[in-house]
Amino acid sequence: MPNKLGETPTSGTNTTIPQELIDTIIDVVAENGDTSFDDLKACSLTARRFRARTLCHLFLCLTARTRTRWPQFLELISESPHIPSHYTILKLVSHSRDVQRRVTATITLERVFASLVNIQVLWLHRYWGRVIAQPSLYAYVVAMPLKEVHLHFTLFRSVKEFAVFCKEALRGVRVVELEEPYLAALPEILDGSDFVAQDAPPVLRKLAVHHVQPGIVDAIAMGCIGSLRAVEQLDYNGPNCLALTKFLDCRALKILFLQVALDGGSEPLSTAGHFPCLECLTMDFGAGGKNLLLAWLTHCISSRRIGSRLKHLSFEGYLYRYLNLSALTTFDQVMSENLAQFPALKGMTIPRGIRKIDAVKELMPKLAALGFISW
Repeated sequence: MPNKLGETPTSGTNTTIPQELIDTIIDVVAENGDTSFDDLKACSLTARRFRARTLCHLFLCLTARTRTRWPQFLELISESPHIPSHYTILKLVSHSRDVQRRVTATITLERVFASLVNIQVLWLHRYWGRVIAQPSLYAYVVAMPLKEVHLHFTLFRSVKEFAVFCKEALRGVRVVELEEPYLAALPEILDGSDFVAQDAPPVLRKLAVHHVQPGIVDAIAMGCIGSLRAVEQLDYNGPNCLALTKFLDCRALKILFLQVALDGGSEPLSTAGHFPCLECLTMDFGAGGKNLLLAWLTHCISSRRIGSRLKHLSFEGYLYRYLNLSALTTFDQVMSENLAQFPALKGMTIPRGIRKIDAVKELMPKLAALGFISW
């Protein structure tokens, strides 16, 4: 009986299925939600040509928690030494301060990190920041070929420790997400001499900054995560506009999401930013900085600081709560007068709601009459 997968094709007839097609089928199976894991295990037993691709999905992500049984994991990779090389995502998660005592007491963790040679995506959650600061583990983290790093509520002893970690571990990283990393001590005054980025080509393409402390903001502005000149996507959610101004000198930006918690300090923001490449702009008015953001956007449009490539403009959140409604009328006037500079922009999306629709027609009558606003 000939093998339908083509490993032993019949004479005179080539029934070989291209490897690219097999890989594509397995990739589709891997996206099949809750059943994908069992399906992938079945695929791995189908034929030898299925095995390599299924292993890449079965052993894609390693999630470590406080009580992860590291000796059992080492036993597994001792029996199957090819497994660790398939892991490309490492998630270190902990909600307990106890993780440092529990993990550091496990001497096998160093052997685990030594086996993970292809990690490209690293997630550090809470107290794991203190664990990897140990010299025996830190060296392995720095050596990882990282392309993406997520710091979620990660604890650092000082701004300088954060900055040095970024400089040494984030070289070559294209995506950085900072979700409320916090410090064990008050931010110190930095001069940047120890960690300013070297004169290397900028590689960072996507940056997310959510509720980051001022000391960390200053360290980023000084270059601890590398140059921001090539950043194409910025997601900023922060407490004030003074911090935001440090991120708006990214002229390569194509996608920009903004949310500011507090109004105030409009002078630094009013002159910040020039976006010749911007294609998508989203402003979330769910927090308190509505008036400032809207005034800034109006000023950017009137001063032509947003280029002609803009395709999508949307407002999110509670647009009408605590908003100076005259600001909408001013925006309506300025935007309607400058629509010609955005030939690719076909409309603006705002939050849906019956009362809001009526209010928009009254407060932004010119854009509404042009059919420019959608819900």
